[in-house]
Amino acid sequence: MVPYIQIGRFVIESYKLFINLGTLLGAFAMYLVLDKKCLAEKFRWKIVVIVMAIMGLSVPFAKFIKGIFRNGDGNATHFLGRVLVTAVLMEIVFFFFWKAKECELQARNSVVLYLAIQHFFNRLSCFMNGCCNGKIIEAWNKRFPSQIVEMCCMAVIIGLILYCVKKEKTFYYAFYIAFAVVIFISEFFIEDTRTNAVATSPITGVQLGAIILFVFSSICLIFKIRHGDRSRGNLALP
Repeated sequence: MVPYIQIGRFVIESYKLFINLGTLLGAFAMYLVLDKKCLAEKFRWKIVVIVMAIMGLSVPFAKFIKGIFRNGDGNATHFLGRVLVTAVLMEIVFFFFWKAKECELQARNSVVLYLAIQHFFNRLSCFMNGCCNGKIIEAWNKRFPSQIVEMCCMAVIIGLILYCVKKEKTFYYAFYIAFAVVIFISEFFIEDTRTNAVATSPITGVQLGAIILFVFSSICLIFKIRHGDRSRGNLALP
């Protein structure tokens, strides 16, 4: 646990440092993925700006989803809330407003690549700050490494997204489904959310959000499989 990092005369909170680093690297990765299809400069920046705007505007919902069943402290947020808002709003953007259909596949990949990179650094910041710790597992007599487990899951997902980018396939809906499963399971082992939960609640607010994300993404995936253009191969790895 290293809550502060000293760089010369400056002392920086590691929590904020790594979250902001995740934002910058995620946005840069988005731009590079979009550049692979030689998308016009204005379109590359448009999708980056849209996602960044969603991240900012979704803060109240991220607090709300964390606070359901008294899981939050009033100021705490969870990235699941932002991912859920992104999934819904980007579906609207791609369905109604995205005109460059030949670039839609990589545009979708760029969005989920950003989200995966951001959450990797989110959990790294939690690990450095000493928050979101896992519960003590009696059989091990040690804490469950919740932050490290989620980081490893995100690293695997990032690898799968990059593989799909290279093969010109999409991992868009698979990301949301996988993210929902990872967060739902992980929440059972995170100490603070279970401690603050209402005793009568079998799940946390974040887990409820994960269920909603899983169902929403599964419905969208099924709709795409039934009505999408399979000849382009963009549903080979959903």
